Amino acid sequence: MWLKFLFCVLMYFEVEQLGKIAIKSKFENDMLISYTNAFSSGLFLAVGIVHILPEANETLAEYIDYPIAFLIAIFGFSLILFVEKIIFRNVEENPSCVELQQLEHQGHHQAVLLDNFDHQHTNQLIRSLKYNQNNLKPYLLSTAIGLHAVFEGVALGVTKRTSDTLALGLSLMGHKWAEGWALGVAFRESNVEQELQINFIIFSALLSPVGIIIGMLIASESIFVTGIVQSITAGTFIYIASTELIVEEFNKNQNKTIKFILYLLGILLMSFIVYLE
Repeated sequence: MWLKFLFCVLMYFEVEQLGKIAIKSKFENDMLISYTNAFSSGLFLAVGIVHILPEANETLAEYIDYPIAFLIAIFGFSLILFVEKIIFRNVEENPSCVELQQLEHQGHHQAVLLDNFDHQHTNQLIRSLKYNQNNLKPYLLSTAIGLHAVFEGVALGVTKRTSDTLALGLSLMGHKWAEGWALGVAFRESNVEQELQINFIIFSALLSPVGIIIGMLIASESIFVTGIVQSITAGTFIYIASTELIVEEFNKNQNKTIKFILYLLGILLMSFIVYLE
């Protein structure tokens, strides 16, 4: 239990400090984040498929004669897919953002569709939409990262063995700094007041510890519920790895070979840890 509380503290300070540094700094290192994401994608994929899911299936097999853990993992995957790609996407692609893109690409010709606006008013509208769009991005990002953070924390909280806690905790910490940095950069590029930016960074940093505590409470109540939660979190780990980290990094043309090697190293590292257990 003490190791889980230690990870609560470490993860909080990792996200909070890196987020604050990113807000106040002009330093950029996208390549380092890309390499970290590539390594984490393999790590997270192996955590979900090789580590968490088999353990959840073993737990639930004692209660139900059906591979229910795999089905619940699919539901966990689908839940995050629905929230991020349907709910969040609808917010991102609101009429104002579409209108902004049309205005920027068509310029003066789009003003014809705005009956009561002259060219000056159209330019003001573009600036206003840009302002609102820039302010919206960090909140959407913090919500997405926060959702992941809670599920990742729960996965750590329900672990039973010290070796499981250590392996999963270290793998999460290897990725948390990039989340904090990305969130800080998103707020830095927005027009939000710095005090509010820092408050959101602190709030986001607290979500992993909250997830860990929730997981610990679940683990102490019921083995059956623990198996269900493990299955859901396995699905979320697979989702994060496959549809976000892998797709995002390998759609970029730079250094794909190096990133693929790091991706394989992440898989091998977690597979080796599971083998040692």
